[in-house]
Amino acid sequence: MSIFQVQSVLGMTSSCPLTALPHVHFCAARGVDHTQCCRAAGVQQQCLMFCDQSPDTTNQLTLQHLGCLDGFEGMKDCFVEHALTEYYRTKQAALEHFQRIQIN
Repeated sequence: MSIFQVQSVLGMTSSCPLTALPHVHFCAARGVDHTQCCRAAGVQQQCLMFCDQSPDTTNQLTLQHLGCLDGFEGMKDCFVEHALTEYYRTKQAALEHFQRIQIN
C-alpha cells in the first residue's frame, strides 16, 4: 500500500473503508514490533506506536495521526526489510535441511 492509497482511504475516495486500515497495517507489518527499525528510519516519536504491530497491541487511528503519513515510507521500508529477511531465512533453512537429507 502506498502513501497515496493511504491518503485515498483517509480522504474517503477509496473503495477500501477506513475501518479496514488497521487490519491492512497489521498485515503489512506481519504482526511484529518494528519500533527499533522505525526509530532508525526517522519515524516521529508520536508515530512509533504504528510500528509496533504485535498481536496484543491495539492502536486507534484518529485525525491527529494524519501527521504520521510523513513517516509512512520509513515504516513501510521497515516492514519490507523484515519480510525479506524472514523470507530469506526460511529459504536458507529449507536449503540447509534439503542438503542434510541428501547427505544422509
